[in-house]
Amino acid sequence: MGNRLEAQVWLTNQWQSWISGSVKIKVFSEGKISGRDEITTGGMPLFVSSHSGRDQAELSIGINLLGEDSLLKGHRLAMEFAVPIYQNVNGLQMENDWNLTLGWQKAL
Repeated sequence: MGNRLEAQVWLTNQWQSWISGSVKIKVFSEGKISGRDEITTGGMPLFVSSHSGRDQAELSIGINLLGEDSLLKGHRLAMEFAVPIYQNVNGLQMENDWNLTLGWQKAL
């Protein structure tokens, strides 16, 4: 696999004790795959390593909900929606449209 360099910056705000929001900008650069591996390519002649790697910047907004009472105490629900604001892919590969991450945590 190629090298990956990534940087992220967050801004968060806690509106109430049980709800907070965030904005994030993530920038990354993935290098091209070098060499050839028969196991990963399966010997397919269509795989070309120059069609790997990308530069991308994305903007995300998120929300966190924290349970404070009774059955919800210690539970956290988090959601983050991300969209690319810049993309430059190498060769023939798909670009990203959007990404949604949903998570649930229970603290003991």
